Amino acid sequence: MSLRWSFKLVLLIFSTNISQLRRLIFSAQNYIFKIHLKWLILKNIKIGNMSVYYHKFEVRWSDIDANRHLGNSTYVDYCSQTRMAFLNKNKIGLTQLNRWGVGPVMMHEKYSFFREIYADQTVYVGLEVASISEDGSIYQFVHKFYLPDGTHCATAEATGVWIDIMLRKITTPPEDIILVMNEFKSENVNVITRDFLKTLPFRPENVSPEIFK
Repeated sequence: MSLRWSFKLVLLIFSTNISQLRRLIFSAQNYIFKIHLKWLILKNIKIGNMSVYYHKFEVRWSDIDANRHLGNSTYVDYCSQTRMAFLNKNKIGLTQLNRWGVGPVMMHEKYSFFREIYADQTVYVGLEVASISEDGSIYQFVHKFYLPDGTHCATAEATGVWIDIMLRKITTPPEDIILVMNEFKSENVNVITRDFLKTLPFRPENVSPEIFK
């Protein structure tokens, strides 16, 4: 509580104005709550179903392409690293995944670019769950790229599944993973099924090996 609030409180205690004292205490509590709420948001504490995880990157020279801005492949790398950092942050990193015998696999990714990102800039990449199946086996992450001043530079959407490492097939992840995914659902999260994978834009089209000769 600020010195101004403390001074007013002392004056009111001595004036024994109970009604005004109560109003001041209520105002002070409201003020403290607002400050605490801002702190929670800045600390990325999960509130309801609107949580977003952010990972910070310092753009290196090796991240830049011939056009002297962030290369296309680097966007993919940043999204991948953000997802792994997200898992580690929530105590479901590689060590735990290996114990469970499951792993995350990307099936499709797409990107939209709005502003260039240059060497030596700081970038924050967000992660939120935009879609998820009821059993958690299929999911979509949305990644948004921001500069420190809030400038929105790019958005990526990544569709993935959890697989059984031994069987190499889609599987339902452990409850710990589902709980974490649910905490980071976007406000307008979609519920999807395995049929959703059939709607992805590309399908396998095998060809004769003779064409490579």
